[in-house]
Order: sequence, then structure tokens, then C-alpha cells
Amino acid sequence: MNIFIARSIVRTVALASIVCAAGCQGTLHTRFVQASDTYDFWSLRMTGLPIRLHRPDDAPVVQTRDGHPSPAAGVTGLPRIELYVGGTEKPVLASVCAATTSMQADTVAGRRTLVVAALCDGPRLVAAAEDHLEPEQAVPALPLFRKMAHRLLHAIDISAAQTPVEQYG
Repeated sequence: MNIFIARSIVRTVALASIVCAAGCQGTLHTRFVQASDTYDFWSLRMTGLPIRLHRPDDAPVVQTRDGHPSPAAGVTGLPRIELYVGGTEKPVLASVCAATTSMQADTVAGRRTLVVAALCDGPRLVAAAEDHLEPEQAVPALPLFRKMAHRLLHAIDISAAQTPVEQYG
């Protein structure tokens, strides 16, 4: 078996296990992934990306994964993660990486907390993940950042742009 295929299969199974152990009720949006958006490319950069955190009734805050403030000037032109936590509205995917984001009503009601993460390459959306988590799981801290980063990488990995198409005959 080709080492590349074996590594890809192991990585996919491992990510799927992590995601399902943390809760599989979410949605992955993969249609924006391009051929150049590989798992390896983004996984190497993921831990250093700034996180632009959005909460209801607060201005967005730019920070690192460990909660330290990060420069906000020009961040919308850089690779980053946009993270929306809480509230009754979620971002419209077409505008989630823009300087101003349109919002739409969240159609899932209940006591769970809405969390939406988007991996942005400047103004371009790469992948997005949406979840409804227990309130104690939706605290904007390192465990949530790690979970959503894994979800975004999994979205890239399973996207049509990254799934090899077998040629027959």
C-alpha cells in the first residue's frame, strides 16, 4: 500500500474518532475547500493562527489560542479562525471571512450553545464547522479552540477537493 494513502487513511480515522468522541452533532461545510487547501498545509499553520472571537453583544476580540491578545489591525486580510460562541444568530457563510459579516437566525433551539468556526485565508472561506455544545463545553478557551481546529481540519480532509477520485477503465 502506498505510504501516502496509508497515512491519509490513518489520519482520517484518527480525526473522525476525535470528532465523534467530542460530539458528532455538528455540521461541516466543505464546499469552499480548494485543491491547494490540504490538511498538511493548514495543520502546520493552525496553532499559530489568530482567533477572532465573536460573542453576542460584544465587539470581536483577536487573540491567540491560549487567550493572549493579538493585534487586531488588518487581521481580516490574514489567515485566521473566526469563532462565534453563543447567541441566537450565526454568520452567513458567504460573508463570514469579510470585514463585516451578515448574520442569520439559528434554527436549532434548545439549551445548547451555538458555536461556529470558520477557517479564513484572508477574505476567502476555506472551511467551516458548526456545533451546538453543552454550555460547559462552549467556553472560549484552549479546549474549545482545539476541538474546532480539529473539526476544520477534518472538513478539509474529507472535502471533495481533497478526496481522490478513482479512475476506471
